[in-house]
Amino acid sequence: MALTHARLTRPDVLLLSCLIFEVVGLDEACSKGVFKPPRPSRPSKPQDYNGLPMPDVCFDEPGFHNVFVIGDWGGILFGDGYPPIPADKRSKAFPPKFRRPMVWGVDDRAQVKVATQMRLRARWAPPDYILNVGDNFYWGGVLGRCGEPKGHKQWEHVFETVYTGRGIDGKPWLGVLGNHDYGGFQFQAAWEDTVFHTWGGSPSDRWFTPALYYSQTVRYDGFSVDYFFVDSNVFDVWEPNSMPAHNLCGLQHNLANATCPQGPHSIDACQTWFETLWRGPMLWL
Repeated sequence: MALTHARLTRPDVLLLSCLIFEVVGLDEACSKGVFKPPRPSRPSKPQDYNGLPMPDVCFDEPGFHNVFVIGDWGGILFGDGYPPIPADKRSKAFPPKFRRPMVWGVDDRAQVKVATQMRLRARWAPPDYILNVGDNFYWGGVLGRCGEPKGHKQWEHVFETVYTGRGIDGKPWLGVLGNHDYGGFQFQAAWEDTVFHTWGGSPSDRWFTPALYYSQTVRYDGFSVDYFFVDSNVFDVWEPNSMPAHNLCGLQHNLANATCPQGPHSIDACQTWFETLWRGPMLWL
């Protein structure tokens, strides 16, 4: 799990994921601090808005502006009323290099402790928004199967009730999918819910992942930031019999007749599907 804090102050060049600063005015119309998908209605497929620029957003208040960046954050649902537990790699199922004694109070509460630090920092450096670089729910994304009805309690207990507090409440989370959101070592998790949740799925209305790849311009007084959100999960895809621990398209963990109505239609088609998904944003860059 990682958390980064970026302070935006002037039209310099800052390399952080894919941010590009350029001088621009605030004379053109744009949404005041509210991120919106390109259309108000939810798409029929999670990739319908791939490659589209989202409506520009403006923050015209003078002074410092802050952005938080977080990734690999989502723990495992333990139960109603309980905080999520971290994904633990110390078991014998993983290579020996990960085995060490449990550090109680840290290893068992990693996500909650990071959320606490976000809350503390937001008191003196409140973010305009939060950049979410994926791996939202461990081990294998939103529970359920691709193409089936959604609404899992992970959203409430692993996201909504964890990231709260002054300076955090109501702040948009702009995100992408990581390999664990697709399923970790298979592609049949309920990953399309990560996109569809943008349209009214979050009671706080702060989840924003309107496509598998998209761009977003944020304007400030005197400069703007162009964000390019890309899906790079092609780098966790191999031939079906290779790399079973990380292969989204592998035979070992996908069902023999694995299919996803919104994504790869079969194991044989899986690798090509992710390669095509990667080529789309490469036309930008």
